[in-house]
Amino acid sequence: MFNVIHRAEVSTTMDAARGPDVHLGVFDSLMAESQTAGRGQYRRNWGSPAGNLYASLRLPMEPPFVGTEAAVACGAAVCAALKGYGYPAVMKWPNDVAVMFGEEPRKVCGILLEERAGVLLAGVGLNLVSHPGAEAMRESTALMACSLSECALPGRAVPGVDELWGLLVKSIFSVYSQKTTQSGSWLELANRYLLWRGNPVRLEDGSLTATGILEGVGAQGQIILRETGGVKEYLGGSIRFAGETVFKEGRVHAKQDV
Repeated sequence: MFNVIHRAEVSTTMDAARGPDVHLGVFDSLMAESQTAGRGQYRRNWGSPAGNLYASLRLPMEPPFVGTEAAVACGAAVCAALKGYGYPAVMKWPNDVAVMFGEEPRKVCGILLEERAGVLLAGVGLNLVSHPGAEAMRESTALMACSLSECALPGRAVPGVDELWGLLVKSIFSVYSQKTTQSGSWLELANRYLLWRGNPVRLEDGSLTATGILEGVGAQGQIILRETGGVKEYLGGSIRFAGETVFKEGRVHAKQDV
């Protein structure tokens, strides 16, 4: 349906996708077996050995891929694809996807959006067979990492890179096709799969910190926190759980909520 360019090793798929010899149409993508200079949130270095999924997808600069909702919409779509395959995926706002590893959510996928010269790319890195160790994670990280191979589904093999990427692109295209707040839209999916919804979280955004109950995601991709002084909304930052957890009915709950 959409074109995919394959490369062996690149610095990053985003840089390669913007190369002079590459001309991606909307929803076309570039995949690589490995990256030598992978980067994550805040442009942190991210290990990218062979065996995992590394790709950059060109997105249309149209809703929901405009403004602050773009990364959240992509994360919701990736969650939907993994859930459809059977993995217990959840979305850690704003741009990470985790799977439930027993009772603990662990990061399996990161999404980075970058617009240059009118071209919007979504860079996706997904751990299929390996993941960064604890020593490689930043000290303040909210989640440890894992790979899909560690969450093997009974009777099903881990999907291949090409198969999985096809599922992800199809899901991202689906949320583009359903732009309204109807069932299956990015906003409905984001709230359905939002990690720690209904539980206490701590938001950090530079010098700003806030703590409250995570109420959900709004139409601009912002998170909604119910704080002591009332309900507030935040467009940026990173969140972590701020309570004690138990696992119940497919969701993480604060112990006091059970």
